[in-house]
Amino acid sequence: MTLVRDPGTPTASQLSRIQANPFQVGPPGSRPSSSPSEPCAPPPATPRQPPVYPPEMKGQPAPPALVLVLSLDHCGQVTQVHVEHSTGVAAFDQSGIDAAKTWRLSPEIKDGKPVPSRVRVPIQFQDDSAAAAAAPSAAAAGGKGKLPSVEAMYAGWKRMQVPKAALNADGTMPGYLPDPQPMRGGFDEILRQLKSERRLESQEGGVDRYVSDDVFDISNWDVFERGFVFSPAIVRMRLVSDGEKAFWVTSSICAARAPDGDCAKLEEFLRVSAKPQTPKPPPPSPPPGLRDGKR
Repeated sequence: MTLVRDPGTPTASQLSRIQANPFQVGPPGSRPSSSPSEPCAPPPATPRQPPVYPPEMKGQPAPPALVLVLSLDHCGQVTQVHVEHSTGVAAFDQSGIDAAKTWRLSPEIKDGKPVPSRVRVPIQFQDDSAAAAAAPSAAAAGGKGKLPSVEAMYAGWKRMQVPKAALNADGTMPGYLPDPQPMRGGFDEILRQLKSERRLESQEGGVDRYVSDDVFDISNWDVFERGFVFSPAIVRMRLVSDGEKAFWVTSSICAARAPDGDCAKLEEFLRVSAKPQTPKPPPPSPPPGLRDGKR
């Protein structure tokens, strides 16, 4: 019998998403280098040159958006550049980094004075005649290549939070932990959503796996449409956090009908097939002001 595939250790990409702090941008420990007491030079005539479309990539499809996190001094000069979301092509990433190092942006104003700050900058490359200079925004909403708003990220963070879960004696956790947030909708409705909104990762042994690796939505869905006594069924494995650790929880929906189907076998199947899991570091908490409903 084919067993449910272990969701396994999150990929490096997934781990980088849950361990990076989207509420406080910039690499951990980095600090803008200039002092707020230093006078600012006059702004350049062209404060932000767009990145150059790499000549060797001409004629190739445009890549996904490059997302940079820029540390600014109190004058708005870029002091550090961190790649948060790569295009997957080194030439495009380097072009964006090189351009960003020359930029001077509007600094954050606090108590009437400019202060060092950080901003996220999405860059969508086009051809040379229309190379995109991104608009810095920590609250870009919706759309491919754009970041979700801070409010949307906070809502996703809240959905990840679950009650405290105990560890086994060896530091692992049970492979099967019921999800306190069940899937909503019927089998057909959920399957339509998966096919239209999620990425099909693999098809193996009669099981189709769909995945999501958004910042606060790291989930795997295994779809059993045939070949099992509980088919058709959908099993969702979702990465959650209890504030101390991140781990997988499972929910399912079964549409099997008697006399040939037996939905009662699904939970037994999940418990037997699940391997112990090793907890991961939790995602970062949002700042107190956001948790309190204040900005």
